[in-house]
Order: sequence, then C-alpha cells, then structure tokens
Amino acid sequence: TSTQRTKTGRTVTRKIPRAANAYLLFYERVYREPEVSKGPMSPSSPKTPTSMKKTHERPLPPDSPKPYEDIRLRVDVSPPESKSHSKDSDGKGKQMPEPPKVKPMDEEELAAESSPIIKVKGLERKREKKHFGTMPPKIYDQVFHSNMCFLRNRYLFDDDFYAFVANILKVGDTYIKNKQIAKITSLVDPSTCADHLHSIKLTTRYVLEVLVRRKKNTVLDSWMAYLKYLCAQNIPGSHWILEGLANDPISLRMLVLECHVTHARRSVCDLFSYLFTILAQHERPLYNEQMELKDSQNPKKKMYIPQSVVLRIVRHLQGFLYQDHVSRCWRNLEQYFHLLLNFARLGKSERNFLMENSLLWRLVDFFLGNDSPYAQQRRWEMGDEYSDPQLEHMWELLAVLACTVRTGGTEIPPTQIDEPRELHQEARNILLDIRFLNRIIAQAQNTEATIRLFKHWTWENAPVNKWFCSIFQKVVCDTNYDACDPLYTLLDAVLQIKDSLQEERVAMYLNSSDGLMEKAYRFRRDYPLFTYLCIKKLMELAAISDTAAGRYLAENKRDLQWVESWLPSHIENSMDDSHAKNDMTLDRQVSAMEMLESVKAFLLGEEDDMALDETASEEPTNPPMSAGSEGEGVNGLTQNPDTKTSTV
Repeated sequence: TSTQRTKTGRTVTRKIPRAANAYLLFYERVYREPEVSKGPMSPSSPKTPTSMKKTHERPLPPDSPKPYEDIRLRVDVSPPESKSHSKDSDGKGKQMPEPPKVKPMDEEELAAESSPIIKVKGLERKREKKHFGTMPPKIYDQVFHSNMCFLRNRYLFDDDFYAFVANILKVGDTYIKNKQIAKITSLVDPSTCADHLHSIKLTTRYVLEVLVRRKKNTVLDSWMAYLKYLCAQNIPGSHWILEGLANDPISLRMLVLECHVTHARRSVCDLFSYLFTILAQHERPLYNEQMELKDSQNPKKKMYIPQSVVLRIVRHLQGFLYQDHVSRCWRNLEQYFHLLLNFARLGKSERNFLMENSLLWRLVDFFLGNDSPYAQQRRWEMGDEYSDPQLEHMWELLAVLACTVRTGGTEIPPTQIDEPRELHQEARNILLDIRFLNRIIAQAQNTEATIRLFKHWTWENAPVNKWFCSIFQKVVCDTNYDACDPLYTLLDAVLQIKDSLQEERVAMYLNSSDGLMEKAYRFRRDYPLFTYLCIKKLMELAAISDTAAGRYLAENKRDLQWVESWLPSHIENSMDDSHAKNDMTLDRQVSAMEMLESVKAFLLGEEDDMALDETASEEPTNPPMSAGSEGEGVNGLTQNPDTKTSTV
C-alpha cells in the first residue's frame, strides 16, 4: 500500500498493483510448476522430500531433467495357498499361480491414478524423452536481477520522487521556473556548505541516470544549468563527474551516441564541453603524464593511460570512432562531433593530442566508409533514402585539424593554425584522395569548412591548385543544375584568394579546357538550364569590375559573344514550354529578360561600340552551331573536345 496526500490535503491510501514486465512473465511461464491435486501420489504431498525445502530460497533452474519417482501402486500380493487346495483341472497335480488380490482404492487414490499428469510422467520415463524449455542458470539470474531492478526503480520518474530530490538539494520552484541562480538557498552555497561535493554527486546521478531518461524533459535545462553552477565553484566535483564516466565507457557511449532524444544528447554534451573548459586549464601540465593500468586478464602486460581525466574521456570518444560505434549511430552524430570540436578549440595542446592520435586520418577514413583504401571488411553504411547523417561539425573539425599541418607551398598560408607540423605521407595521400575531395566539395552541410580547406592547401601551391581545380570541374559536371549553389559559393571564395597564383587560378577556373565558360558553351543544347545558370554566374562575377575575375571577363568578353544570340532563343523556348502562368513563372521570365539586358550591356559597352563595329564589318560573324558540333570551340575554331584550349 502507498499513502499519499492530495491537493486538498486529504490523505489517500491506495493499493499498488503488482508490477509484471516481459521478463517476469517469461520466467514465471517457464518455471511455474503444474498444480496437482494433493494425494498419496502427488509430488507436493507432505511425505515427498520436495516439501522439506526452505520456502525463502529462490529455486534454481535444473541443469538436467529431474528423474521422476517410481509410481508405486498399493497392491498387496498374498502368499500362494498350499498344494492341496489348488490343483489343476486335469488332475495331474500341477500347481497353477493364483492371480494377486488387489485391494480396493479409495476416491483420492482413484483420482490420482486417473490423473493425466501421472500418465505423462510415466510415458516420459519409459521413452526417456529429453526435456525442452529449460533456461540456463546465467540467463535466469540476469532476468531475475533485471526484474528486481525494475521493481525497485519503477517510481523514479514520478513527480513525488522529483519533488523529494529537489527538496533535498534545496532547489525550489523559484529556481526551476525562473532559472535565477541568485535565489538558490544558502545551503548549497560553496562558501557556506561543507558538503558541497555531496550535492554535486547527488545532482549528477539524478540528472544523468533519471532526468535524461525521463519522457518529459521540460526541467532538464534548469537542472543542467544548476549543475554547471555547482561545478563552476568546485573543481573536485567536476573531476568526479568525468572520472566516473572515464571508468564507465558504456554509459558514456549511451549518453553521447545511443540516446535517441536529441534534446537530452545536446544537454549532456554541453555539460561535458563546460567541464572540459573548466578542467583543461588545470590539467594541461598532466597531458604528457601517463599512469600504469594493470590488466586483470594478463597481469604481466603493462598498459598506460593518460593521467588527465579529460584526455581519457576524449580517448574513449575516439575509440567509439575506431570501433564502428559512430557509424552505427549515424542519426545521432551532431552532438558527438560538436563535443570533439569544442575540445579542439580549447588550445594548441588539445589539437596536438588529437593529431598525435591520428584523428585527422581517422576522420577521412570514417567518412569514406567502404570506399576507403584501408577498409579491410564491410562497414556500416550511413544514411538512407530519407535522411543523411549530420556531419556539419565533423567538417569543421576536419578543417581545423587540416589547417595545423604543412601544405608544401612556398609560403605559410594565412589560415595556418599553430606551428606547421609535418603530416604523415599516408595521411596526406588519403586527405588529397580524389574520392574524398569529390565528397567534400559536393557536400552542402558546411561550405565554410570546405572554403577554409581550399584556402589553406592552395595558397602558393601550384600542384595542389591544379589538382583541386580538376576535381572541382568534375564535380560541377556531375552535379544537377539546381544543386550548384554551394559550388558557386566555393568558386567565389577560391577566386578571391590573393596570392601570386590568383590570375592563373582565375583563368584556370573560368576559361580553361574544362572551365565554366567552356562548360556553358559545350552544354548549351543538351542542358540549356545548366548553361543559363552558368551565364548568370559569369555575369555576377563580371559585375564586380575591381576583382580579378571581373577584370579577366572584361578582357575576354569576346569569348561570350555567342550568349547574345543563344539567350533570346532560350527565353522564348522556356516560355513556350511553361504551361503554368503563375507568379513564379512570370518572375523567372522577368529575371531572364533582365539578364539578357545585362549581357548586352556587358558585351556592347560604350567604350567598345566602335571597336566591335569595325570588327563586325571586317570579319564574318560566328556561324550557327549544329547540334552535333561537339568539337567546335569558342569563335568557331575546331578543337579536340578532350584537349580544348581557351581562345584568349
């Protein structure tokens, strides 16, 4: 029974029903003995030895089938009579055995004799049938302990228990509702409370073991803010929280990766990042210290772990990446990589620890998955047809670590973080692998990270500059026309890199054999929408005349003269193909007409009008292009489509 007080103050006593979960029903079904009517033949008779067992002991499952006791019938066989009283009918004097005399049975004996259970037992004893359905003792013990744990903890999520813990910690409704730390009672003030560490321990266990698993987490943020306040005033308390998780990596993995509630994962990772910030400044002198850990299975083998508790937590997080736990939980990766990113942003010592543990190489290998050159077995595939893994923070972390290494350029790039460090050749090869660069250029989750990576590796580095340009042009060709906006954003940033290779880079990206101008001309018939977007992007670059791209397009505007004749026909065809006359269609047509006017103004400027008129009178205009003229270059020159050169 349970006695509770209602809102009106009346005391109510209610009966608590017996809880039964799947485990309880399971082992009760297997080990429940059949009920047999009590009698001389029943196993539950007082004469049987089974009734002598203690009732308080928990019965263990049998390892083997129990042999059934012999079924004894109450038959009394009387001794044979003398020879004189029993002779054969033929008179030869032979004695014939007299049948035994069976005593009559009472009603209880007859019921036990006719019981089907007794017959089945006798039949099984005769045939020596093997028993099925028995449970191993190890599984039985696990089920029993799970049931007992469920029975003990079934009221942890009740509001009464929540109010009880809040009253113990002196966290009143004023703090929970208004989130005002100043109104916390003085009993938890670090300056006056002698047992401040006990408050941190109880609050941590209640938050991480109860509130995180609660269905309604409306108060989770308030409790997290209160726990952060306690840890900010007590360094041993912060160390105790991380020490417990460092010794229990399974709980750490459940909180960071396997928890399916996004709000709970975000709150827990924010707490860990806050603790990293508090303890990092105190534990940096211990980053290079190791302590010996004895292996219980092999005492002779020496194992060493970092003495810093922060590094031990980060080491566990990296271990999840190596052990394929991260790829299995690909829907919950946002907070995991955000936690590692916050650790990398703490300082140089933290980034050195990550680089020494080959995290940069591991991130690229993890993202490539089955396409990685180091994939020795089939890996877990991330993403499905409905959603993709959230890797925004992973790209940022990879960009931060990639900006700490030496690129091989003639000068140190301005994006360099810390002192340049040499990168292992295998890590450099996988970082510049074409499969990885294809994916990082095509991804649209974090374009800023890709821009930082391009700026760092292409600064005063001609071989890498050409390599990145070729991969970028390939990705543009393979991407759908309506998904090229991230690529154009990346192109704007790359063209603005101001080093000695800027002019060469602009010509390479815009008007090379596979540049943007050449793509627009090549695909003008097969993919007119892609050509239209390319022209629109070129006009945006040409509008800013003080940039390197604007100056280059102004000097080579004659290579875009075909646009003036192609664009009106494309606008007319798009108007004929569009059956819907809605506002969006009209806006697109107006935008296309405005772009046509800007193209004409760009190609026929006031200062070039006379020069273009003289050129038109002396030279014939460009002949119309046929649909199959794939080998024609700019200005009607016949070229090999595989080895095209720009006409400057």
